[in-house]
Amino acid sequence: MRCGAKSIVCILIICALWIGGALVHAEEDDIAGYSIVAVSRLDGELAGVDPTQPVILENGMMFLCRETMPFPQSSPHPEVTVLSRNLTADELRKAGAENPPPGGITSYVLRIDGAYFEAELIH
Repeated sequence: MRCGAKSIVCILIICALWIGGALVHAEEDDIAGYSIVAVSRLDGELAGVDPTQPVILENGMMFLCRETMPFPQSSPHPEVTVLSRNLTADELRKAGAENPPPGGITSYVLRIDGAYFEAELIH
């Protein structure tokens, strides 16, 4: 199977984030290969994202964003699009990950008020 340069770059970005635990504010180009898995609204008001505060959606999903970013103004019940991408252990190894989980990983990105955030599903 041949991978395009954009696919390889996307896999490397995801692996770097996963391996290093660092989180970078995602841009639209960084979400190539992701699929929309849910569209919901925030359960409450959002003044920004913070790794210590869960993002709770009205559909029951809960996420932790791994970065802090205040929003200029609070948004009551903003729409949230949940995107995900599954990476197999082989894809992770090919991207340079040592000892990836045998089942691979699922990477999530939230789109909130037009901004993209990598997140961890906690419920």
